[in-house]
Amino acid sequence: MSDIQVIIIESDEDTRVDLRNRLRQQEGLEVASEATNGHTGLVLLESIPVDVAIASMTLSDMDGASLTQQVRQLQEDDNELDVKLLLRCSLERPDEVLAAFASGAESYCHSDLSTEELAQGIHYTYKGNFWLDPAIAKSIEQQAVDFAFTERDRQLLAHIAAGTGYEDIAKSLNLSLSGLNDCIGHLFNTMHKSARVQNAMKSLQGN
Repeated sequence: MSDIQVIIIESDEDTRVDLRNRLRQQEGLEVASEATNGHTGLVLLESIPVDVAIASMTLSDMDGASLTQQVRQLQEDDNELDVKLLLRCSLERPDEVLAAFASGAESYCHSDLSTEELAQGIHYTYKGNFWLDPAIAKSIEQQAVDFAFTERDRQLLAHIAAGTGYEDIAKSLNLSLSGLNDCIGHLFNTMHKSARVQNAMKSLQGN
């Protein structure tokens, strides 16, 4: 099995170099390329085969959600562009966490995730699954008062925030792993459609 091809899209040089060095030590991952801004990232995604793009929510020329939306537009024109998106958010900026969900990315994590956890998220995302790291789930929980979440959504968030493995969550909720993935997708879609997330996105963009 060939390594998962990853691109890092990150404007901060120290962070980008650190991510590159850490991920290159992980079995099954290959850092195929790096971009210092969103525009360069988009050009590279059209030029080289990449499986998963790891992008910061705060790039020098655009936010990560806008980058993801532009990738989706490219994919509408090119069926062979099958890259999955993993957005990195700062837990110190709760509105940034919310704004990330305006993007429609596959996966979300916080900026200081350990190497092993990030690698796990990349592998999970590569397989076509939605993925959410526990700290982001906890941040959503703390801000979820006025979201139109179902009881299943809230149960799911609580399990992920507690760090429960996805197989154990599926068993607890009496779901198959495929059914669990559908539930996570529903959670993401509910947030994506919410006025609060859209307003957080506008605020991040300065509109």
